[in-house]
Amino acid sequence: MSKRIAIVDNYKCDPTRCAHECIKFDPINRSGGEGFRLDEESGKATIGPEVTSDAHQICAKKCPFEAIKLVRLPQEASGKPTLFQFPNCAKNLTQAQDWWGDIIGQVDSTYYDLQSSADDFYQRYNTSDNIVNVRALALCNEEGLRINYTKGGCYGDSSADVIRPSEQSLMNLMNCPVMGSVNRRRAEQVLALFSGD
Repeated sequence: MSKRIAIVDNYKCDPTRCAHECIKFDPINRSGGEGFRLDEESGKATIGPEVTSDAHQICAKKCPFEAIKLVRLPQEASGKPTLFQFPNCAKNLTQAQDWWGDIIGQVDSTYYDLQSSADDFYQRYNTSDNIVNVRALALCNEEGLRINYTKGGCYGDSSADVIRPSEQSLMNLMNCPVMGSVNRRRAEQVLALFSGD
């Protein structure tokens, strides 16, 4: 049987407007363990990938916002679930170097566009009555988005023996609307398949 992980759509999840059905109906919670819970930082529903199972379909079905999806992880030939996925979760440094070694040190240009837009917004709407700092709303920063070899973190498992390209991105930080250079390059490669060029 394939291993499953739970993906929570943080834009749909709104614990202030529900009865925390994912927590109440979680079979692990009901038996005294720790399954679904509210994340201390984001306030959204979360569950560790090591405890997620097919039984958590009940949580997905009970969510009034349809914010929870269970996804099967790919398996290696041994049948063991793997967290390694191109282009973001490399098995080791050699694989990471093959996948994104040519763009080490880059920061996705979208980050600079975001900062420029935030500055423009701040200049337009910052009055003595209305002080707005849009930059503070985006939690990502230039160094966190810089392409490097970062250990762990794929699929929410910080102890996983994998390497990812950056500390921050849209994939792992809710308030960071930046794809990251590796994801951007892959998206451009896929789109090129359909462009006719």
